[in-house]
Amino acid sequence: MIRFIIDTYISKRDTNGNCYNFSIVKSTKTGHTIEIDSGWGSDGNNVHAILRRAKIEWGEMHYTNNVLPIRKFNQFKKTIPSFFAEHEVSKEMIHDLERN
Repeated sequence: MIRFIIDTYISKRDTNGNCYNFSIVKSTKTGHTIEIDSGWGSDGNNVHAILRRAKIEWGEMHYTNNVLPIRKFNQFKKTIPSFFAEHEVSKEMIHDLERN
């Protein structure tokens, strides 16, 4: 059973060659989400590791990659009210997504 959906948005490289990404983790049970900013140089695999530390098995999460041009990526990111940095996300925060 899928408990969490991880939608990762990755920018195409900017003029300096950097790419950025963020992930939106959604509980399929409650619909609650948490937005995680991974910064640059990652493709969302660190978000997998966060969920694994929270004792979420591989079969309980579904992962998607969405690559966007840098301008569309920046516009979309502005529509999201707040982000947590990867190092700020705890396993308790992940488990809170499933609580009503």
